[in-house]
Amino acid sequence: MAYYTIAHLVETINAEDLTEDVFDYVFCLSETLPSNEKVPKDLLAKMRKEFQFWYLGRFVFVMFIFGLRVVGILCYCFLLLVDFWTCSNPPK
Repeated sequence: MAYYTIAHLVETINAEDLTEDVFDYVFCLSETLPSNEKVPKDLLAKMRKEFQFWYLGRFVFVMFIFGLRVVGILCYCFLLLVDFWTCSNPPK
């Protein structure tokens, strides 16, 4: 899912130029710039900024806000499934 935060920027780069070093830098797995000179540094910085804004910043906030609601819904569904599978005469 993280790829889709930068997909519109990756379309402008040749597939051969996208190495593991590029993705490690963009997805904040490495702090060093990749040695690949074919990808512009300003585009790498823009991709990293997009990823940090949409994936790291917003995702954590959204999960915090909706976390309690999701936990409640999942518990309710789990209890319904447990009740259904442990029922002595299940529906046919």
